[in-house]
Amino acid sequence: MLHGMATTAIDLFAGAGGSSQGLSDAGFRVLAAVEQDKDAAGSLAANLPNVRMLEGDISQMCPQVIQDTLGLATGSLTLLTACPPCQGFSSLGARNKGDERNGLVEEVWRFARVFRPASILIENVPGLARD
Repeated sequence: MLHGMATTAIDLFAGAGGSSQGLSDAGFRVLAAVEQDKDAAGSLAANLPNVRMLEGDISQMCPQVIQDTLGLATGSLTLLTACPPCQGFSSLGARNKGDERNGLVEEVWRFARVFRPASILIENVPGLARD
């Protein structure tokens, strides 16, 4: 527990669920995961049936509706975690500042403004800090 709060998490850009699984193993209750890729979302749902799988384009999702659906009060979420696409930032790729996926990191802030989590964890590549 963190300061008397249940340790809860929401996983954005969740992929097949590696972060969700790790958080679950660490004692977090992962309330929901957001993933656009159908196959990855299916894997996460199959392996973590207690996590509400929200499959679709994150930019088309309303954080307030998700918060209400989960029954969460603003400020009650322990952790908002995200691994937005890194192809446009990665030193292993083209490092294309014009890659349309680069803007998806803004979705993390959109969700954070609504949920007001105690902590935010963004897993990404060093190039993100330079762009």
